[in-house]
Amino acid sequence: SYAPIYDDTHINPAFAVHHYSIYFNDNEASSGEMQDQQFVYDQAQTLTKNAFAKTGHIFSGWNYLEEDNNNVHYGDEANIENLTTVDNKVIEFVAEWTPITYHIKIDTDDDNATDIDEELKYGECYTLPTNEAVKIGYTANGWLINGVHYANVAEVCNLTTEDGGEVVVKPDYTVNHYT
Repeated sequence: SYAPIYDDTHINPAFAVHHYSIYFNDNEASSGEMQDQQFVYDQAQTLTKNAFAKTGHIFSGWNYLEEDNNNVHYGDEANIENLTTVDNKVIEFVAEWTPITYHIKIDTDDDNATDIDEELKYGECYTLPTNEAVKIGYTANGWLINGVHYANVAEVCNLTTEDGGEVVVKPDYTVNHYT
């Protein structure tokens, strides 16, 4: 039972502080680890800097699927506040990756042949053309990329992990032997 209150009384409400955490999903990263990050409701906090890496890709931020199924993008080290009112909820942030782009340049060493310059994204493949370059005393025999021989019409993929990089393809020749 409660006693009636006859005088002015000051009542201080007590509210529980809500905590939540963010789990960082690497989304097929090739390296790195990140611990869950703890948050307190109504206290802004900076996201931990991304520590994941994915070969051939650039980290482009975090994707968060809100409770109403809206996707929200957050940049690296974004300021976060009040993602949920549910106490002790774990929220998943998924790493977003953008494939690097690079150029594959075919230098035929032949003034009569057309050189080729193609832009590729990491993960895309390219079919080398038939080497029809002409060099006196030699027979065209496929291609060389960084000293590695590739046959005519070989499919090549992921030739560099350098964003904006350039891969030069040169003709490979076999010496003609005459008797």
